Amino acid sequence: MFVGRKEEGRAVLLSVRAGRGVVLSAPPGYGKTTLLRELLPALEAWAGRYSGNEEPGQVWRLGEAPT
Repeated sequence: MFVGRKEEGRAVLLSVRAGRGVVLSAPPGYGKTTLLRELLPALEAWAGRYSGNEEPGQVWRLGEAPT
């Protein structure tokens, strides 16, 4: 994981795995997108345990979430 965000990344992963919604909010340049790119493999691996029809475990990439 990239420098200085290990605890934030861990908190996001634990929250998602616990079924809580996660919103990253900060001014531009704080590393939100970079953090998500680092976490994406772990999130997709975790979400892959589901068929895709269940609510838990869904992962949407930026711009792909249903509106």
